[in-house]
Amino acid sequence: MAAAPSKPGKSFTVEVKAPGEIRIVRSPEPRQLGHVYEPDDPNLDAPRLGSQVEPKYTREAMAAKIQGDVELTAVVMPDGTVANVRVVKSLDPCRGLDEQAVIAARQWRFVPARMSGQPVPVKVTLILSFRLH
Repeated sequence: MAAAPSKPGKSFTVEVKAPGEIRIVRSPEPRQLGHVYEPDDPNLDAPRLGSQVEPKYTREAMAAKIQGDVELTAVVMPDGTVANVRVVKSLDPCRGLDEQAVIAARQWRFVPARMSGQPVPVKVTLILSFRLH
């Protein structure tokens, strides 16, 4: 199974085949974005959510009855897509929920942020929830 890290600023995927057996599978390079606006910039019209994809539960996490939130940071691009997704607060790095949150967040679409009428990239915080019903 694979999982994303819980430390901000690092992005890699690890594979866990057995307890204590962990190896790095890949380390994707973050997209080079140039200037990214902060969400609290007073001249910024914030992005608005257009569509979202719910994260999928893994079988292992369901069996373990894990529930909670994964906090992510990302950049909403001028075209409304989501880039440079990072796990800030992990829920479950071992049973795949962090990874599923990242996969889902990358599929979200936004009406982009605007500065002086022009679409611009902006940093956002996304919280994806896992709840058993």
